[in-house]
Amino acid sequence: MTLETTQVVQHSAPYTEGVTVHVQVVRMGSSLVAWLGASDNQSEAGMEPRGRIDSLALAMHSKFNTVASTLLSKGVDDPSEVIAKRIASKTKMNVFVTCDLSTNDSDLQVFAERTLMQTIKQLLQ
Repeated sequence: MTLETTQVVQHSAPYTEGVTVHVQVVRMGSSLVAWLGASDNQSEAGMEPRGRIDSLALAMHSKFNTVASTLLSKGVDDPSEVIAKRIASKTKMNVFVTCDLSTNDSDLQVFAERTLMQTIKQLLQ
């Protein structure tokens, strides 16, 4: 019996002056758990992300297509399911995604997803 190791990678990237995107990815065998968040450097908390799990989505890839479902949702415009589905399609892995991002800033969501994909590529090398 072979035990697979668990790998954890964290990355932070400046988005705009005063806002930093934070990504944490946990790889467990053929699954990924990803958390995306942003912190406002001007806030009382400083650069620390809040670390909330407001939403949770799961996406699984099969030989026919990729399916996704929202397990926890903070609203209809939550990006977790869409991001999970795209990541699962690209990596062919089961992917859980939770987002703590502003739903008012679509550019922030795109930047966070790109940062997440770069982090996953580094992890899978």
